Amino acid sequence: MTPARYRTRMTELLGIRHPILCGGLMYLADANYVAAVVNAGAMGFITAKTFPDPDDFRAELRRCTGLTGGKPFGVNLYYSPRPAANEVLRGHVEILLEEGVRIVETSGLPPKEALPVLKAAGCTVIHKVSTVRHALSAQKLGVDALSVVGAECGGHPGVQLVGTMVQGLVAAEKLSLPLAIGGGIGHGAQLVPRSRSAPMR
Repeated sequence: MTPARYRTRMTELLGIRHPILCGGLMYLADANYVAAVVNAGAMGFITAKTFPDPDDFRAELRRCTGLTGGKPFGVNLYYSPRPAANEVLRGHVEILLEEGVRIVETSGLPPKEALPVLKAAGCTVIHKVSTVRHALSAQKLGVDALSVVGAECGGHPGVQLVGTMVQGLVAAEKLSLPLAIGGGIGHGAQLVPRSRSAPMR
């Protein structure tokens, strides 16, 4: 693992070496994916709704703990506008807390119901949104950090479809919490520009 080159509010908050968050990806963000991210010095999130069966979810958390050697990793909780779709998350919150997970990424609706429970258990909660307006609301709600994604992101880029370049600038000006931005980032050169002397491939 390469040493950290950057210290940011997000690396300090999460205790990671690199300011990279690999958010929950439905059906893809399993223990293998998340452990690879965590072992490389960044932060990844197992998607809770990928494992609707409570026993399967618990087993996946334990598998990730083994693959990371006990290093902290995160869980994504997506809150749907359809209340019935969120019922499974109540049990999943209990399970993740029992299994020692203390980093949670929420997305979709604001985590109004779960936030007091998560915070009482000592969790760090990052809420992912698709507009700065929603980020400001989440900041008032009491989350610890924010992730703002632009129209280029996969999954749920929202309906406003504002690009990452615009969102990132406005979010940095308006928000006071630690901030990550996403959308349209495909590889490392988009995070850290190459040196002029580096050969093009």
